[in-house]
Amino acid sequence: MAVGRPTGRPWSIALRDPRGGFAGAFVLRNRACSTSSTFGRPLRARPRVVGDIIDPRTGHAAACHAQVTVVARSAAAAEAISTALIVLGRGAVDSIAHRMKAEVCWIDDGGICATPRFGLRRIA
Repeated sequence: MAVGRPTGRPWSIALRDPRGGFAGAFVLRNRACSTSSTFGRPLRARPRVVGDIIDPRTGHAAACHAQVTVVARSAAAAEAISTALIVLGRGAVDSIAHRMKAEVCWIDDGGICATPRFGLRRIA
């Protein structure tokens, strides 16, 4: 968690790739970001291992295996959007990002997909 401004400059955020290493970096200025993921803390529901994000339509764990980082006007909006996208799936990224005036970076086993203004740049 980071709050405030690092001596008047924007935050430079390194985004971990849940498959290993870093997906890249992006700049955060006067906005908030949140990451939701089904890669992180699995729950054991015998005999399966499931994520901790529940699809309210079914009452079951979200089916996708992904990490979503959202940059939005507030931390509450970024958190709500990132969690909702895990439930809705990759196909909802563009429409939700446009409707909510947010930028999104989706990472799954198929690769990295970011909205045009997310600003993800490769890092060594």
